Amino acid sequence: MKKLCNQRRFIVNNLTLIMISGGGMTILRGILACLLVIFSFSVISPPDLSANDYELYIAQGIQKINEERYGEALKVLEKALSMSPNDPEATYYTGIAHSRLGEYKKAEKLLLRTISLDKTSMNAFLELGSVYYSTGRCDKSSSYLSRFISRTDNESAKQYAIRLKNSCRKEAKKEKKSFKLNITVGGQHDSNVILEPSNPPSGLERRDRKEDGRGVAIIAARGTIFKTGPVKLKANALTYNSVHGNLEEYNLQYYRFNPAVVVDVMGPVTATAGYTLDYTLLGNDLYSRVHTYQGKAQVKEGKHLVTEGIYEYKDIKYWDDDLFTTNSLRSGHQNTFGLKQKLYIKKFCAGIYGYADFKRAEVRYWSFDGYRAGGKVCYKIIPSLQVKVSGEYNRRQHKDIFAGFTAKRLDKMQKYYIGFTYKVSKVLSVIIADTYTINDSNLLDYDYERNVAGIFLKAGVL
Repeated sequence: MKKLCNQRRFIVNNLTLIMISGGGMTILRGILACLLVIFSFSVISPPDLSANDYELYIAQGIQKINEERYGEALKVLEKALSMSPNDPEATYYTGIAHSRLGEYKKAEKLLLRTISLDKTSMNAFLELGSVYYSTGRCDKSSSYLSRFISRTDNESAKQYAIRLKNSCRKEAKKEKKSFKLNITVGGQHDSNVILEPSNPPSGLERRDRKEDGRGVAIIAARGTIFKTGPVKLKANALTYNSVHGNLEEYNLQYYRFNPAVVVDVMGPVTATAGYTLDYTLLGNDLYSRVHTYQGKAQVKEGKHLVTEGIYEYKDIKYWDDDLFTTNSLRSGHQNTFGLKQKLYIKKFCAGIYGYADFKRAEVRYWSFDGYRAGGKVCYKIIPSLQVKVSGEYNRRQHKDIFAGFTAKRLDKMQKYYIGFTYKVSKVLSVIIADTYTINDSNLLDYDYERNVAGIFLKAGVL
């Protein structure tokens, strides 16, 4: 365009010279000749409007990214990329827009292409390192971040890359520690001793229900048994034992074993298929056994947000005993569908969830449709002290009238929790916790309040 303007300026200057030096006819012929030349330049070299549009789209895209309007930015940047598919600038900024939208697979592809088109594009190395960090691929993230750190002159960007790399290193260390074992011991005071909130002992009026203290011991282990490529085999195991001060019939032994296969499907998406065995003894007698088959899909949306979709099928078996004489009638199966979101930002974490439970038992009045929703918030007050607060609402409508009653049972349960964890050392923590439960039931025998307060000492053995 500049060349054409200069050419036009040259012609105009020569036209003036012709008009000054020649006669009328000569001048007229000169004018006509110059007009023909101007016309020919206009036809041969039209203004490059597409180049102007391209620059405009790039400028608009960058502006919208800065304004955090990533969807709008992507639309105009894709126009620029379609006009110049091999331009590293358009490729880079389109990758940025995809990254900010959490579309990491597309962002990764475009940023890798940017580097192949322009190996001096340092920002592409930084952004690609950030994408790999957000999707949990620390090895790749560290590689690209290291290259950026060694070549950039931008000190603030370098410090940001160093922080990401160090964070990745910490995550990698956690991953390498494939086995953990914790032992927790403590005591609780229970204002209303109930083995299961949904099944207090029948025949006990509220005035007859008793409070008691108990000692608790918990052993929890988890680890990665096997790993190959994107596939991991993990396992969790837990034992819980309680000894009551007065109500010895409520002494409990509980065991759980949970193996699971975890697959990194692509980028931020992880799929899990697992099985859980729960076994409970009341005193020395069998109380319950539950086989649970689980499926979970997890999506990491950006650096701080995780969304999970969950399905569980439970095969439940209960046994009768002296305290729960009709316990076996509750045996059956249960389907559960759930959605959960978790948020992590430095010292702060939060989560919300919703579940739908559909239980079918041997007798219809123990069958129910239930819905529960809740949330939690945790905050690190100081490096060694964290507080956690949670709440849940659970509504269960039973399918038939209980024996001895005239109405179908409807429970509306509220549960609240607050706990403080003080880290004494790297392996030792003190936990103080309180749980308050209100079960509002239309049947008096199942209507109750309960408060459980406890203090525990938790030690990381491995």
